[in-house]
Amino acid sequence: MPSTFEADFGASGARDLLAVLGESVDYTPKGGVARSIVMIVERHPPESVTGRTSKPELRLICLNHATLGVNLPTFNAGGDFVSIATTSGGTAERIMLHGRPLEQDDGMLVFEI
Repeated sequence: MPSTFEADFGASGARDLLAVLGESVDYTPKGGVARSIVMIVERHPPESVTGRTSKPELRLICLNHATLGVNLPTFNAGGDFVSIATTSGGTAERIMLHGRPLEQDDGMLVFEI
């Protein structure tokens, strides 16, 4: 059973947090139409391992909501996409959301790509 804090945060705190720290991202559910949602985007620079450079890692935090975020009950791992810049100020790329969210609760979802 969620605590009072968790229930209150899910009701309004999550939206307030996104309003301050979030950015607009195009989200396209599998078989659906793209829509703009707000996500907190944490960009981690590429790492160099044995002469190879990996792509930047992104951590995406959004509402668990049918219209304002990603709706977990209808989320399609491997079929939903976001259009997002992998570097701050960069050009948006269409990237597949694969796998299940790293973290989830009634209010928020966390993805890593």
